[in-house]
Amino acid sequence: FAGVVATVLAEVHNQVSPAVPILILLDLSSYYVDVEVDEVDIGEVTVGLEAEVAVDALPGVELPAKVEEVALSPSTAQGVVTYRVRVRVTDLGNSGVRPGMTANARLITQRASGVLLVPRRAVRIADGEAYVELVREGVRGTGLEQVAVTLGLGDSLNVEIMSGLQEGDPVFVRGVVQQNQLQQMFEGGPGQVDRQRPNVHP
Repeated sequence: FAGVVATVLAEVHNQVSPAVPILILLDLSSYYVDVEVDEVDIGEVTVGLEAEVAVDALPGVELPAKVEEVALSPSTAQGVVTYRVRVRVTDLGNSGVRPGMTANARLITQRASGVLLVPRRAVRIADGEAYVELVREGVRGTGLEQVAVTLGLGDSLNVEIMSGLQEGDPVFVRGVVQQNQLQQMFEGGPGQVDRQRPNVHP
């Protein structure tokens, strides 16, 4: 391949042997990231799966990528079983990526567009059923109404609502708050009700 000499490990007149490298060549046209995937998730990872690579030194830059290899044999560290997955960047653009930069890869196993999202913290589970709490204004003040919802795809921050809500519904998002503080909020005491409205994302 056409490469760039990154490091020269020998000088003129040095004695070298076939087992000792004399220079390091880099192929700057192609980059990859090796990541460790937990055994619980490895069943969803296949060659060709879409991915995105983010580089710590380049905030806001996400590079398109694809899974190139999935290891057959696992690695075990401190009782945790993982599998090495190689993710190849498919378009570098003018990102300014350099070899050795710290990177994180996000593997995309499913996609959904034009869906209704709410913060995951707004969803409660009771008796195997999911529900959210809507903020309702009544003659007696502000209150909460439990509304059953059907969940779809989600990540660590948000979850898709397939039914039960409409865009613009005020959803109550619980934080670290005591029950008496909630009562004070609804009775007009100190504090504020944390409301968030679900958004439609393209």
